[in-house]
Amino acid sequence: MSFDTIVVADWSGASSPTPAKPSKDAIWLGIARGGTVETSYHRTREDAVAALCALFEAEIAAGRRVLAGFDFPFAYPRGFAGAVCGGPDPLSLWEALAARIEDGPDNANNRWQAAAELNGLFPGTGPFWGCPATVGDPRLPAKGSVRQGHGLPERRGCEERLKTAQPCWKLYTTGSVGSQALLGIARLQGMRARFGAEIAVRPFESRAAPVTLVELFPSLIAPVIADLAEPEEIKDRAQVRVLAGALARLDPAALAGQRRRGGSRPCGRGPGMSRSAPPWQGLPLFEGIAAERLAPLNLRWSAPSFAPGQMVFDREDPGRDVYFLLSGALLAVYWTEDGREVVYTRIGTGAMLGELSAIDGGARSLAIFARAPSRLLQLPEASFHLLLDEVPEIRRRVMRDLVGRIRDLTQKAHELSTYSIEQRLCAYLVRLSLQTGSLHPGAVIADAPTHLEIAGSIGANREMVSRSMSRLAKRGAIRTARKKIEILDPDLLSDVL
Repeated sequence: MSFDTIVVADWSGASSPTPAKPSKDAIWLGIARGGTVETSYHRTREDAVAALCALFEAEIAAGRRVLAGFDFPFAYPRGFAGAVCGGPDPLSLWEALAARIEDGPDNANNRWQAAAELNGLFPGTGPFWGCPATVGDPRLPAKGSVRQGHGLPERRGCEERLKTAQPCWKLYTTGSVGSQALLGIARLQGMRARFGAEIAVRPFESRAAPVTLVELFPSLIAPVIADLAEPEEIKDRAQVRVLAGALARLDPAALAGQRRRGGSRPCGRGPGMSRSAPPWQGLPLFEGIAAERLAPLNLRWSAPSFAPGQMVFDREDPGRDVYFLLSGALLAVYWTEDGREVVYTRIGTGAMLGELSAIDGGARSLAIFARAPSRLLQLPEASFHLLLDEVPEIRRRVMRDLVGRIRDLTQKAHELSTYSIEQRLCAYLVRLSLQTGSLHPGAVIADAPTHLEIAGSIGANREMVSRSMSRLAKRGAIRTARKKIEILDPDLLSDVL
């Protein structure tokens, strides 16, 4: 099934109307249709639901299909539904939660009371936690650390793979997705009651319907969203704008696969594997190797395309295919155990990726996203091994590439142990200037890395990088603008080292 309109909602658990001026931590909607993406800001859940219902009615009347995604959990860890409504059906749980939630037109709601009552259904303390000190209900602890004996898992299965996701039991302070879920599910259940069979909820319902509701995980492409954000754009607005546009550009078959599996990321896949001549042109690994030498190997390959924000593969994925970037731009990202995303590096045209897993059989060490519309050459593990076994030049080039990376890691380890943040930044800028031929006064590094990307490369955080960049600019070493770094005094950069 294909969709004519894509809606992405960034929800809010606010207890009062958000500011009249569009701001963060409020409800934003991104709507992609007809090749364009529009965004809208909503101060209350009541207003957002009214806008969504009006949109759904108009699209249904026009015969257009809608995919609407929301950034809060559609279900809870195993065992919760059975205790609340007597069975595991998640949509029966939606009905039970909606019956408990009161959510007024001004965002005033009873979520603390509802959560406390739900906790009362379980032994011990919990599972819900987090509330203002004024609540004062012993059934709802303020801190998660005091919970015990409630008998439920902390996370759903999908969240075990996505460490950036906050648990749905957390109701208060930063990342309190639990409040968004309680209030959001109640609102979606109201839409289900209003539209009846015209709404289906994936992956719980497999039937076709004019409007399909799905759960989204925008944090999976947070670095890409940051990279594609407009100047001074509110993060929540950028999130719905970029993700709605990315989903609208997805191949319908790939999007359908994600809805059937309840997948956590959009995954580009090209046509089936081919055995015709692969598009080697422009790839450094194959430079100078005649096509006639490769033809007898009968290699299998495909050439998938990825829209901005799509994931090529995730960290810890078991896949072992090897990829080469034919056109576009990619971003490599690593997530720490505490859920912090680290932008590891940019990947340019001609690069090879995924070869480590093909060589040692291990899981992927980084997540790879498309920064721009990208086309890749994909080789199965067996075809890559055949190249290594049968073409000595390719084997030597792969070895040299791995050795070069080891040397780079050795240099970075030295810098991390002996350099200050500012020295590491200067070393990074010098290397980047050399790579782009920009190490001379007045040279401009175009499409420069964001502060988040630089931080991931030098072992710092974005705030540290921003402060150091400001100091270098004040000294006259560099001048910065959006996605540009002008080198004013290369010697001053080198003198810091």
